[in-house]
Parts: sequence; C-alpha cells; structure tokens
Amino acid sequence: MSNTDEDVKSASPNRHDSIVDSTLHPKHYGAHADQRNLSFFSQPTLRSHFISQLLLYEHLIIPTNDFGVVPSLITWMGADAFEDALDCGCITFLRRRGVLGYLGNGNGINEFKIADMPQKPFSWWDKAFWGELADAIELQLIHGQPGPTQNYRNRLLEKTIERSKSVEYENESFIENIAKGTYTDIRDTPRLGEFLVQLAISIGVKPATPLNMAWLPGVTPNSMQVATEGPIQNPIDFVIRVAEANMEIFLAESVGGTDLHASRGAEVLLQSKLLHAGFPSAKVEGFVQLLTINSIPDIRPAVESGSVSIPKLWKVRQGRKAKHFRKWLTTIDAKAANDFVRLYVESLEETSLMESVPARIIRFGITTALGLVNPLLGGGLGLTDTLFTEKYIRGYRPKLMFNELAKLFPSA
Repeated sequence: MSNTDEDVKSASPNRHDSIVDSTLHPKHYGAHADQRNLSFFSQPTLRSHFISQLLLYEHLIIPTNDFGVVPSLITWMGADAFEDALDCGCITFLRRRGVLGYLGNGNGINEFKIADMPQKPFSWWDKAFWGELADAIELQLIHGQPGPTQNYRNRLLEKTIERSKSVEYENESFIENIAKGTYTDIRDTPRLGEFLVQLAISIGVKPATPLNMAWLPGVTPNSMQVATEGPIQNPIDFVIRVAEANMEIFLAESVGGTDLHASRGAEVLLQSKLLHAGFPSAKVEGFVQLLTINSIPDIRPAVESGSVSIPKLWKVRQGRKAKHFRKWLTTIDAKAANDFVRLYVESLEETSLMESVPARIIRFGITTALGLVNPLLGGGLGLTDTLFTEKYIRGYRPKLMFNELAKLFPSA
C-alpha cells in the first residue's frame, strides 16, 4: 500500500476529511415511523446526494435517531459494500436520543424524550427511536432487511455498533448553547429578527415590542410543536429551525469540528456569531468564500434514473485516483478550480459516465484566513452568549460544504 493510501484510510473520522451531513436525517417521529422512513428514503435525490458526498469526503457522518437510514444504505449499496464502508470507517453514525420541540407556557425550546410505558407499550419503531443504540440498529436490520441470514445480520449489527456514537451533553449545556443560544442568535442578527417579526405579522400578531421568544404565539400552555420538513409556516417553526441549525453545528463540533453540510441559513448564524464575539466586520464579510466550479461531471441524474448503480460508483470511489482526489481535497485552495475539475474527472475516469453526464456546478464555502488565532479580542466580550464562538477564536476554521448555498429567507 502506498503512503497516499495509508494517509487516506483511517479507522475513525477526523475533521480534515469528514463531513457531518443531516440530509439523510428525517425530521419525523411518532406513529408509523417505519412507513415515514420508507417514504423519506425512497427519494432518488437522497441516493444521489449520498454517493456524491462519498465521492468528495473520506468519511460521511450521518446523524440519526432511529437508524432508519441503515436499511436504506444496505439497499442502495448492497450488504457487501455497506460492510466494506463500515470496515474502512467511510460511513459512521451519530445517534441523537431526543427531539427538538417548542413547549408552551414559557418553556420555549426544549429537547424531549419518551419512555416505554406498560399501559402503552412501544411499537418496534418506537423502540428503535427512543430505545438503546444497539436495540435500534438490530430492530432496523430485522424489519428493514429481513433477507440476510441471522449470522450475517449479526455481523452487520456488530460493525454498525462499532461505527456509531451517541451524542452526549448535559442539560445545562443544551439550555445555554441550543435554547438560549438560539434566542440570542435571532435577537442579535437583524435578518433573523426581522424574519421572525414578519412571520408573526403573517399570522395576525402585531408586536409592539420585541417578541419574547419563549412565549411565542401559536402553542397552548399544555402543548408542544416539533421540527417539521417543508416551508417555514410560523414563528415557532422558525425558532425550531434555528435551534436545529445550532444543533447541527454542535454535532459537527462533537466529532472534532468536521465539515458541515448545514441547513439553509446556517452561514448566516456563523457569521453572526463571529460579529457578536467582537471580530472585525470587514473580515467577517469574507468568512465564507464561495468557490464555484463549473463543468464538473454530474453523476446525480444517472444515479437517480438508475442508469448507474451505487455499488459500481462505490468501487470507483475506492480506487487509487479517487482516494488521491479526496486527499487533495482536504487542502483545496480557492485558486485551484482547474485542478479540482481535472482531479475529479480523473477520479471517475474508470466509468463510461464521462461521455454522457451533464455538467454540474459545485459550490464550496471555504473559511478565509481570518486570523482567528490572533488574540486581538480582549476579555469581557461576552463570548459565552453564542454557541462555540470560542472555537473560532482559538483558530478552529471549518470548511463548510454546501451543495447549494441557499438562503433561509424566501425573499433573499
């Protein structure tokens, strides 16, 4: 094995060649989650997004609550390729045990969990969502992939457990960083605050004073609203979305500060956090520098149409040139667009796709050299009021990858 191969093959993710991607994490829970998962993962765009990320990153880290993604990955890749991906650490999982919600009566953003009750026992999908990590994986394999033999399924179970990590944090940390941090972000970021007010007006609320984000209209004292997919409908929905973005930042930080495929608008949050930490606005303007690269072969239509299989692309992905490309990508420079195109094309040249696939634009958001290690920020600047700002001040400079750097706001 060459030195290059040794460098790119790692038993565990690191922040330089890894990405936490919530695209494969459905925001649903409750009754008939098995059917909800089946509907969610049947989207062809998810298959193409999944393999596209594996072509760009050595390690894909997938957040999950119930491991409903596992049967779909096996279906997409085939059991052997999935096992191979576990063996090389190319796919790993971050297990969340709770769900973000907004509680009435002034409780605001919270994370809630549900326990099994004798009078109302869990269904198997409830056990997968709320139960222990190993039980969740086993239940998904049993019900989602009944074909493999028991011995083979047990082997996949053991390897999936090895590549899974539960996200742990204290309640005080959640309150300060997710709940209060979300309120602070919205309050101190004009674009976020203005959008919240417009949403309130759209449902008939005319705030004469700043909205109290723990007492927003739309939820009764004894009820709760949870995160949903689709367009933002009301102020509470918006606040939950911002909290989810903060949670995604937390997840990336919890595994060492990896790249982040973030929800729409997360770049607004990150820039705002730097500004409110006292960083010079002129430098924050260049916080996310977009690198737009044209004429990249777009394999996604071919995957979505079924004309090329993920197992075939997986074999290409594991080839020497593809590994070299991903190794080079960890040091990509905004001036290296031509090299990017050339190496990406070379990494796929073993397939016949290059003759027929359409061109694609890939946009990378790359943090510029902001001098964050420069201790120009004195004490007393209130760094604790925003989530993980200290990481940026100490020199943590993530490379944020956005497939499309879309905006959170419809009018933007």
